[in-house]
Amino acid sequence: MKTTTAKESRLHLILTVSMTVILGQFYFNPFGTQFRITLGVIALTFLLIYFRDISIIKTSLITGLSIFIFRSTLFIASGGNPIVAISIYFPAMLFYMVFGLCLSVFEVRKRMSRPFLLFIILSFSDIVSNIAEVSIRREIHTFILPTLMANIFTTGFVRGFVSLILYWTFHTIKEMALRDEKEREENNLFVLSAKIIGERYYLKKSMGDIESTMEASHDIYLRIKESPLGRENPEISNKLIGLSNNIHEIKKDYRRIVSGLEGIVPDLKTKEIMSVEEVYHIIFDTNKRFHKLTDKNIILKGKCNTELETKYYLSLTSIVNNLLNNAIEASEINGKIILDIIEIEESLSIRVKDDGCGIDDQDMDLIFKSGFSTKYDKRTGKMSTGVGLTHVKTLVEEIFEGTIDVESEKGRGTEFIISLPLVRFIRP
Repeated sequence: MKTTTAKESRLHLILTVSMTVILGQFYFNPFGTQFRITLGVIALTFLLIYFRDISIIKTSLITGLSIFIFRSTLFIASGGNPIVAISIYFPAMLFYMVFGLCLSVFEVRKRMSRPFLLFIILSFSDIVSNIAEVSIRREIHTFILPTLMANIFTTGFVRGFVSLILYWTFHTIKEMALRDEKEREENNLFVLSAKIIGERYYLKKSMGDIESTMEASHDIYLRIKESPLGRENPEISNKLIGLSNNIHEIKKDYRRIVSGLEGIVPDLKTKEIMSVEEVYHIIFDTNKRFHKLTDKNIILKGKCNTELETKYYLSLTSIVNNLLNNAIEASEINGKIILDIIEIEESLSIRVKDDGCGIDDQDMDLIFKSGFSTKYDKRTGKMSTGVGLTHVKTLVEEIFEGTIDVESEKGRGTEFIISLPLVRFIRP
């Protein structure tokens, strides 16, 4: 639970008192006397329950005193007698003090999980406070007792019910917002996990390449060292062995990184398998929020028509998420992106299409090469690392044993078509 600071508590106290005083001016007089039924009680009830960091008794005392001063000031300013003002508005101050005392005695904040008991406490507190107020007014003897009590009880039950409904409505809306926020955070964590899986897989693949490079470098060193060139130029041999050692250190760094990622990812996994449709919706919603953080007004549409499930859902997420991120970056300010995942014969087809800048013909054979990129950060001027599509191709071919194709026209847009064999998925 979030800790409230002293400053926030003071603000909550001021807000509660101010709202009660203001809404207390909306009222009606059921008996044609100075006794009034106001909306201020509903405001006070709701705010005392909602702001748990303020004292019920202290706030009620300050509220009663503030209402007495406020109403008396208005009365005197309009030409009324100060003594008369006290006799009229002191009972109202007593009402709020008794009301706060009742709520505190019955520990109303601890009854929030029991709506019926809460309703009884609110109604009873209202009734007792109204009786206390009416009892010290001079015109009490002019009331017909059954009518008086009927009005007081009716008012107490109505205001108790309205306060309860108001609180639970607001509470429900707040809980829904918190659940939505939690779901967004979980989806973001899921996508992050997928990115880590993709990076880890690529790093492990790169470690094999580094190992091969190191062996080749060391073999060249041995050959040159024993050759006439090496004997005549020992500095060449020294540079080659130094190069081999540097490659070996890079491999060790990669191994440490991979080990670290392998320690992180299992904590992020929560399921053995996941449906492709669920993956689709998570990616779809996450990227909708992502493009809103940019300066672009992109329409993201698509469909998912499959009941398949997969244990490689993080890899699938990494594939689709990379393609969508590329599509968003390639799109114009008012772009349109389509993401379709459908079953076609013996394969699962994933299509990501944008109407962005497209790819140059001379670049088509290079886009899946590691390090190739035409994108750069406009703020820093730095080029992209160019490993996103390399990740995608590696995961598609090695995890799913599928294929990836691309169709693009400069200035008209790009479409990536991935075909994954159904045997790599699970039919529920």
